[in-house]
Amino acid sequence: MGVVKKIPHGNYLLKADFDIFNHTDYFMPYQARVSLLEARAEYDVYNLPFVKIKDQGGAISGNVDSHQSVRESTMMVALDIAMWSDATPVQYDLVIELLDSKGNTIVAKKKRFGFRTSAIVQNKLNINDRRININAVKYYEFDSKKGITVPLDVMRQDIILMKRAGINTVICSGTPLSDEFLNLCDQYGIYVIAQSADFLMRDYVEAAMTHPSIVLWGIQSYRFDPVKATGCKSVAKQIDGTRPWYSENDYRCQIA
Repeated sequence: MGVVKKIPHGNYLLKADFDIFNHTDYFMPYQARVSLLEARAEYDVYNLPFVKIKDQGGAISGNVDSHQSVRESTMMVALDIAMWSDATPVQYDLVIELLDSKGNTIVAKKKRFGFRTSAIVQNKLNINDRRININAVKYYEFDSKKGITVPLDVMRQDIILMKRAGINTVICSGTPLSDEFLNLCDQYGIYVIAQSADFLMRDYVEAAMTHPSIVLWGIQSYRFDPVKATGCKSVAKQIDGTRPWYSENDYRCQIA
């Protein structure tokens, strides 16, 4: 009988930033409510898996002018969170509800993501403070029949074949991976080394930084310009400084 490893848990500081836009012709008061749930394929509305949180910032409320937007943010500590990894791809849904002055829900938005740490220790990749061995392949989103329009079922089949073959990591080199493919990596547990050209990296980081599957960023070696790459890396690390960077030139993981 096999031994089932216990999923590591921890408490995490969570920050939510979001914009509120007033589409009406009137000056509008608003309230916002932020909650966290353990992700499910389908939710039981009578037994929602809310995560306990503490030290949440004060009530989010204010006013917004007609056809204008305001920026809001809040911080909280999520308790007893299951850490995401290739073996335990546990995800959570952050739900933001916009309420009117009477407390009625106007709109709700959901963002799915996972909690995990990644770091380089003595040139080895550590996930959740544990050293892992990388079995990687390069992956390009291309289908023999539909070209760069890869069907979701084909991407899912690719990931399942990788898992069965013992591959736990894909290296994206060239065009950034689509959000659909990254969602599947989050769901099934595949680490991603996300590389692209220097002029694309800022947008790539901003768009994909909430995916737990991405454990390393990197700038590809094709037409590599050290000056541009250093500047791009500095800007990107200000956006997401939680992940280390990967250098394809010498195939070693590095932190600047």
